[in-house]
Amino acid sequence: MVLLSLACTAAPCPAAFERREDGNCYPQGSPSGEDSPRGETGLDSEAWVPELELGDPLEALTGTAHDGWEFLDGAILEDGRLLAMGQGGWMLADPATGESLATGGLERVYRMDLDGDRVYAASRTGAITKLDLSSGTPQKSASKTLTEGYHEDISADGGLVLVGAQEEGALLLDDQLNLLAKVPATFAGGVALIGEVALVTDDDELVLLDLGSASPSELDRLPLRGRGRDIAFDGHHVAVAMGSEGVDVFEVQGDRLGYRGALDMPGSAFNVTLDGDMLYVAAWEVIVAAWLGGEEPVVLGHEQPIQSAWAVAARDGTLTVLDWGWLTPLKLNEGVAGPELHPPNQIWVSPGSTETLAVELTNYGAFDLELELPDQDVVSASPSSMTLAPGASGVFSLTPVAPWKGSSDVRLLTNDPDEQSSRLSLRETEGSIGAAHPEMVLEGFVPPSASTERFDLADYRGRPVFIAYFTTW
Repeated sequence: MVLLSLACTAAPCPAAFERREDGNCYPQGSPSGEDSPRGETGLDSEAWVPELELGDPLEALTGTAHDGWEFLDGAILEDGRLLAMGQGGWMLADPATGESLATGGLERVYRMDLDGDRVYAASRTGAITKLDLSSGTPQKSASKTLTEGYHEDISADGGLVLVGAQEEGALLLDDQLNLLAKVPATFAGGVALIGEVALVTDDDELVLLDLGSASPSELDRLPLRGRGRDIAFDGHHVAVAMGSEGVDVFEVQGDRLGYRGALDMPGSAFNVTLDGDMLYVAAWEVIVAAWLGGEEPVVLGHEQPIQSAWAVAARDGTLTVLDWGWLTPLKLNEGVAGPELHPPNQIWVSPGSTETLAVELTNYGAFDLELELPDQDVVSASPSSMTLAPGASGVFSLTPVAPWKGSSDVRLLTNDPDEQSSRLSLRETEGSIGAAHPEMVLEGFVPPSASTERFDLADYRGRPVFIAYFTTW
């Protein structure tokens, strides 16, 4: 019981945030209370919690695989079709099945946005492309390379286009992709634009801008828990995706920003999408559904993608996840929510070890998470069960009953509606954890030079070395 109580204590607030009497973290120096302009929401505080029953709120339906495609962003058009874009170009598809209706080539699309019957695509090549949808299929009408670097995000509205161009700042363009102004930034990542209101993430800060004057003027700025990568904005709600730091939620209150709360999740928050009061997050290993109709965001549930969730396209309740090489429709079950468990994929054990393993589990959902480890043959568990409140973490101590050999799965029972019977996968390492790595010599290169260099692990003895095993295609 002592171990569990220690594991459930609140984590420290991020840098530039402070914990207040309600137990939540807020930006340092921001006012609070009923009379605070940053604390007002215009909502009935007594009605902020929806009536929810225990259930599975988000379900993946049967989707369609598209070999050779890497879908990175998309949107559902007014006529109900899905426009998906990525490394393979563009695809028009049926959002109910994920089946392709038409395709076309476009180089290395990374982000896209709609403005009426116009599509604007940012890329990993420095080019911005405008496509015309008035004929029913995207037709390229303009393309310009304004910077040599990557683009992080793009937003378009009313004939204006805003591009997050990393160290180049945020670029404001007209509908013919001519540069109108630059918004200086240390690292311009996420951007959003509606009318004369714009939002830009400047590294780990969110900036509110007024575009109504001769040049963009800053109205407000608040800290983020991490570097912003994507922004969803509907004129009121603001959600900022920050990779491994999750999502921060704000609202625009005239010329001020109001902080609403934070969403933590497994994986890495890459894309955020708003549909009314619903927020959807594509976080690589999970899709998150959250409700923003109250004073604080409420996570309703998660769904696991088939491959890797890069984006969610949503419009009037129609949902499709862009799942690397898949287009998969989603179903939102209204009125239900649940606890959310995401056990580690693998737990490594040294051969012959009898040491106790500490396995931390977190409840990412809206209901209490009940966990039970029944009698096991290979490990003894302490405690044998626990209950975690939403957002809380707890630790199971697993001790091998004999010197460890081979691999085994430990059964875990939960009340998570889509994870009622789970397993902790214990896998034997090839060598002892903490032992010296075997000698290794590789042929590689040293950026920015393309010349081949010899890499000998022994040359780095006594220094931390991170080795990433990847592939190329």
